[in-house]
Amino acid sequence: MAAFLLFALVLTTASSVTAKPSIAKSQADGLTALQVAWGELEPTWAVGSDCSKALGLSCDSEGRIVAVNLPAGNISGYIPQGISALKSLQRISLPNNQLFNSLPASLSALTNLTSIELSNNNITGSIPNAIFKLTQLDILDLSRNKFTSSLPDAFGSLFTLQKLNLSMNTFSGTLPASIGDLNFLETLDLHYNSFSGSLPASLAQLSSLTHLDISVTSLICPMDGTCPNYTVPMSSLYCEKCSSFCRYCNDPSITRPPSTLAPTPAPAPTPAPAPSPPSPSPAAAKPPGSSSTGVPPSPSPAPPPPPPTRSASPSLHRTPPTLFRLFFLIISCLLPVGLV
Repeated sequence: MAAFLLFALVLTTASSVTAKPSIAKSQADGLTALQVAWGELEPTWAVGSDCSKALGLSCDSEGRIVAVNLPAGNISGYIPQGISALKSLQRISLPNNQLFNSLPASLSALTNLTSIELSNNNITGSIPNAIFKLTQLDILDLSRNKFTSSLPDAFGSLFTLQKLNLSMNTFSGTLPASIGDLNFLETLDLHYNSFSGSLPASLAQLSSLTHLDISVTSLICPMDGTCPNYTVPMSSLYCEKCSSFCRYCNDPSITRPPSTLAPTPAPAPTPAPAPSPPSPSPAAAKPPGSSSTGVPPSPSPAPPPPPPTRSASPSLHRTPPTLFRLFFLIISCLLPVGLV
């Protein structure tokens, strides 16, 4: 009997280790909402089915849906409010489908979301405030849709965002300064929209940015003629109407706007190199009396400088006065005699 119980315990343990998670009952409402919105029932999505075989789904060890991944899945419909029942959802990837309508406000309940990829659909309206409550988002790709309106200042709440692609929509208005708060942002693609106004100076704070595309927009440099103090080299950069901003992005040696540059001081003259001292002769390499113990002798005082050379004085070539007086004395004695 004991052996039988031990065998059953081992068998149960082994089966629990090798068993693959099945779709949990708690996921039924969310999956049903998706199938209704897309007008198609997917048999592999049934509760209790092997999650590893469920089309486009990924589950955790408890059978909870963590990803809906159906790129180019011929989906026609919309994203329903009922998607909020998938509380563990981390990724929504539905690019290249025929999704329409606006994004539901119920997305705010999916606080575990790290990635939303909905490019190349027909989604309309504005970006709902629900998106800005998803503070774990790393990727937000809404490109190639029909979004309108301006961008709210709430973008600054997406602190962990690394990729933001809003290209090829009909967004308008100015860029919010709060974009500069996205410290981890690496990709910012805004091309082919109707943005206008000046680039916010806060873009200079995006120290992680490596890809920027603001082409085919009406964005311009600030009206005061200065550009953001942008010094981070970029791997890819596309902009047309703000050439000076492009110059700042491409030239990391520029550290401030031209309007604030101080005049460059003239370079200081380079001092002439001091003459090298003559090499010591072998005899002088070890002065007499130096110790053989390796302790260098105290340096002898330098010889006094030679006295300055003085120019020759006229008095050095003058005949001594005593000879003159002797000469005149002899002449004066000989004159009366007539010998001279």
